[in-house]
Amino acid sequence: QGLFYASLAHIDAYEKQYGTTPDTILLRADALRQTGQTQGSADAYTKLLNTPLAARGYRGIGLLAGAAGDFSKASESLDTATRLQPTDALTLSDLGYARLRLGDVAGARVPLMKAAELAQDNPKILSNVALFLLAEGQPAAAQGLIAQQKFSPEVQQAIRTDAQRIAAAAAQATHARAC
Repeated sequence: QGLFYASLAHIDAYEKQYGTTPDTILLRADALRQTGQTQGSADAYTKLLNTPLAARGYRGIGLLAGAAGDFSKASESLDTATRLQPTDALTLSDLGYARLRLGDVAGARVPLMKAAELAQDNPKILSNVALFLLAEGQPAAAQGLIAQQKFSPEVQQAIRTDAQRIAAAAAQATHARAC
């Protein structure tokens, strides 16, 4: 419910009474990430890598890397998460976004389209699809999706800003391959 500090207190109380489980580790990792406690969150996500919740651990590590601007590590971790849990639409969308931020527009297509078909009404996923369409040079299709979804002016501005970052990253990646 967005009360991440309270969640941490409740997790502490639950674990004190019942012990630690992969589910409580995941809850703690997510709450720590949401409260800006990056190292503690990374440590908790890492503890999940040898549990049935490994995909969630890799996703969390990928989200932390992306938040830190390390889109290469984010893409790698999110790719592992999607191989472990191939129908997780949010993780597929996050992978597509990380690839876009690396300048890998072509590599973002499949995960974003899978995500969009798996969660057709998710605004975050659809905003990433609009971003992909802009990056791929389909501004009319992107504008059509933006209008259809009635994205707020703030979301529209964020999409345009990210599109500029992606264009710069794509140009840099093309230049690096040419050298």
